[in-house]
Amino acid sequence: MLRKQFWLSFVVMMVLVAVIGCNGENYDDGSGYVPHDLTKPEVSDVTPDDKSTNVKVNLDGVGLKVVFSEEIDLNKIISTVPLFDSADNPVAGTFTYANRILTFVPKNNLTSGAIYKVNIPKSAVVDLAGNEMAADFTSTFTVIQAEDTIPPEITKVTPSNGSTNISASLGGG
Repeated sequence: MLRKQFWLSFVVMMVLVAVIGCNGENYDDGSGYVPHDLTKPEVSDVTPDDKSTNVKVNLDGVGLKVVFSEEIDLNKIISTVPLFDSADNPVAGTFTYANRILTFVPKNNLTSGAIYKVNIPKSAVVDLAGNEMAADFTSTFTVIQAEDTIPPEITKVTPSNGSTNISASLGGG
């Protein structure tokens, strides 16, 4: 009878370890499988900030950055374009991902004065345990008007150069 109780206790203990995990902490055995992670990933930060109004056409040369609360499965999000112009057209660009940060660099400069929308559907973000993001993420920003870099030039002079018999009154009267 004692032997039966031992085995029953042993099986119960092994089931608890498998369900709860070692010390109640998540672990990754290198396979990417985290056995009891039930926490849904979320966006913890975005650059440019939501509702920013002074974003440069080249995104300061660093691109759009989305920080996630935990590591995500890159294969899922890489097929989703996260940036759209004001007409909801996707913006072409390239992705990189490292240390929970997804960076999207547009292929071309953004349009001056335009409003852009960052849209990441919840189905595009899955953590290493297979948990999907709880809700879609949306953020907007406005690109600043381009600076006027063309110097002024004189296109017409009145009276023309070399004119004679010019009235002292420029008012015409």
